[in-house]
Amino acid sequence: MLPLRFPTLLVAIASYLLPFGAVASAQYRPQSADMGPDQLRRIGLEQAWQTHIAVDDARGRIEFVRAHTSFLRKTKVFQIVHATGKEIVTEKQIDPFGRVMGVEGARLEVQDRMDILKARGIEAKVEEIDIPEVTVYVQTSNGTLHAVDGETGATRWVHGLGRHDHPTLEPIANDHYAAVVNGSNVFVVNLETNELEWSHALSSAPAAGPALTDRYVCVPLIGGQLECIEIADPIATPIRISCTGHGIAPATVTPSTISWPTDRGFLYASNLASFGMKFRLATTGPIVSPSTYHAPGRLYVASIDGYVYAIDETDGDIVWRFSAGETIETSPMQIGDHVFVTTLRSGMFAIDANDGSTKWWVAGVRQLLAVTASRVYCYDSTGSLLVLDVNTGGTVSRMMMPRMELLVTNSQTDRLYLGTGRGMIRCLREIGGDWPLVHVADPQVASQVEAPPRRAAELAGSGEPSDADESPSDADTPDEADAAAPMDNAAPAADDAVGPADDFFGDDGFGAPDAPTDPPKPADDGGTDSSGSSDGFDDFFGTDGL
Repeated sequence: MLPLRFPTLLVAIASYLLPFGAVASAQYRPQSADMGPDQLRRIGLEQAWQTHIAVDDARGRIEFVRAHTSFLRKTKVFQIVHATGKEIVTEKQIDPFGRVMGVEGARLEVQDRMDILKARGIEAKVEEIDIPEVTVYVQTSNGTLHAVDGETGATRWVHGLGRHDHPTLEPIANDHYAAVVNGSNVFVVNLETNELEWSHALSSAPAAGPALTDRYVCVPLIGGQLECIEIADPIATPIRISCTGHGIAPATVTPSTISWPTDRGFLYASNLASFGMKFRLATTGPIVSPSTYHAPGRLYVASIDGYVYAIDETDGDIVWRFSAGETIETSPMQIGDHVFVTTLRSGMFAIDANDGSTKWWVAGVRQLLAVTASRVYCYDSTGSLLVLDVNTGGTVSRMMMPRMELLVTNSQTDRLYLGTGRGMIRCLREIGGDWPLVHVADPQVASQVEAPPRRAAELAGSGEPSDADESPSDADTPDEADAAAPMDNAAPAADDAVGPADDFFGDDGFGAPDAPTDPPKPADDGGTDSSGSSDGFDDFFGTDGL
């Protein structure tokens, strides 16, 4: 009988212990990755909107998501605040007759509501807010560009630009145009009419996505040139600017400068008015991410060599230089007085924008998502949404996230944009954040603001040590003065402007008849790059323009 009772006994013991095993298993079960309202509320967020972008289920997916904030197009908002709550009236609301109110109609509506509150004995005040227009551009792999309202998720327009079997690069937009490169063709959409303005073939294969100025769309080419096509006349011969190395990241446009990096560790900056070269910054490693701009007059760039450079865009002087101690493949972002940069493996630094010193560092951060008035939202190595205190870097909260292929670094506003490659996009905001906190400056306002102090230049004149983190040794990097030596501090003359492609390869590489009498010194690498060939900087003004 024992052989029969022993299995029965084992079953009984297992049945007795099973509840305890279930409890233990539940205690170590991974946290739910749901991002429902309750989970978001626990970390102080709410969903502003969610939308779905139509993609081809068989082979399509979302490739890029990019936001643009326009100060040219604003929405007037009236907020009536009183003891019992608040009421909101906007110029885009519809009146009882089905017409858009407009600013004057909204003012009349606000006055009517104020009269009603006054009759009820409720004191109220009116706040007028101008909300810049935020547009989220979504590029799919099948060549479709979607323009989505950044505050409501409503689709503004959709254009099929290019072929689905050709690669598409990251789109770009300014206040007037949106541009995208598909295959070897560039497409430009007019944002006044929301119609395709034109498409044009590039002279060779593109190396990175486009950049937009008021007059040109500029695309880095595989051959090491920046090709600039005039928007008003795309048939005209484009301007081509040669450089040492290959551009592998889009150019960055400021009110007066266009700058682009190369895989030889150079950042080139050209004058927008004439395309005359302003300066060249030399680093000791490839630059694989775009430079970024913070008004007024500050450029930031990071190199594989592990350094972040703050540059005065007027002449290329290095304001400060920060060592992260390991590879950097992302762009530094200044938000407020913090410059955020994420390294390849260790984490994220918050750097003081004034002197380049370390404010704080957090391990495990993989990507910056957004910054609000008091918090920093990041994605970390555990797959969590990490919330940090903006002043100290201390952890405020953490939430496991579902699998999201699209994590957007939004340096323009405080909104978080997340999504999946299959078409779902969500916008999150802090609870009560009805209006976006805009980090970028209105160009008209920024032009009237005094430029930040040039700490490095001041310290160099006084002989005091810099507050920035330790700089690389002279044996490892070029001297700062030579690395960022301006090609020509004076504004180029009219005839020295870069001409059409036919004239570009003239005697000095810029179309001018004679080479400058005082060419800039080469970087401290002795005129050779890592491959042993000429770095091309002396030859830039030579006979072949290369």
